[in-house]
Amino acid sequence: MRKTAALVFVHLFLACQLALPVSYYACRSDKNDERFAWRMFSPVRMRDCRAGFSIGEKRRSVQLGSVFHEAWLALARRGRRGVVTAMARELCSRNPGDAVRVVLICTDIDGTRKQHGGSWNLCEVDEL
Repeated sequence: MRKTAALVFVHLFLACQLALPVSYYACRSDKNDERFAWRMFSPVRMRDCRAGFSIGEKRRSVQLGSVFHEAWLALARRGRRGVVTAMARELCSRNPGDAVRVVLICTDIDGTRKQHGGSWNLCEVDEL
């Protein structure tokens, strides 16, 4: 009986050790979010992104360093869409009634460039 209980415990422990990291990769919405150490040398982690925010109909640009902490800017440079969306929400709360738009341009390690956003108001859309 004790041997069976120990064996069940070991199997459950190993299943949890595998299920938690796998669920992180299978269920995440932001493919640029790689916080596990397994992905430390991933090409996604080497991606360089630039987020450009504009406010209002005249699309005046935002100096991000004067509004956000450097830690937020570093995460935005990694292309973390959740962080960029949170930055947009903060700008929406500081500028009520104005449209907030963002263009996120990411350059992969092989030089491929991808652009996200730019055309819709993030004060009205849930996420980038």
